[in-house]
Amino acid sequence: MKWQDNKDFKPTRDLNADDIVFSFDRQKNTNNPYHKVSGGSYEYFEGMGLPDLISEVKKVDDKTVQFVLTRPEAPFLADLAMDFASILSKEYADNMLKAGTPEKVDLNPIGTGPFQLLQYQKDSAFCISLPGLLGYQAEDRSSGLLHHPGRFRALCQAAEK
Repeated sequence: MKWQDNKDFKPTRDLNADDIVFSFDRQKNTNNPYHKVSGGSYEYFEGMGLPDLISEVKKVDDKTVQFVLTRPEAPFLADLAMDFASILSKEYADNMLKAGTPEKVDLNPIGTGPFQLLQYQKDSAFCISLPGLLGYQAEDRSSGLLHHPGRFRALCQAAEK
């Protein structure tokens, strides 16, 4: 699997193969130091049989990984588009582990794509920004994200100050 250029973790660096290997190893490998962080529950990954299907995820080069499967699986690429397959920054995870705060990887995540997390309150709200994407600002896109759009919009505006 290869990916396009300009896939970067906001705001620090480009996505690389180490991130993908780490993200799948965390779910599959019970000896991974992140496997049990935040409860260690990987219901979709396990429920879809991926621990038995994925034999190994190997780094080929910085922009290529190889998924070694135990059998052919037609929907595998579609499975990778599901939210449980989100890619985490290995660099960020390593730094949080060294700092003794591994839970920050789940509570204060960074990701790839056009969005940047500005604020997060567990089980309550999140605030995103779309810096430079189609001219949108966070308040332009916030109203449909929560059941209380007025309160959410105020949180977004406060986070941007």
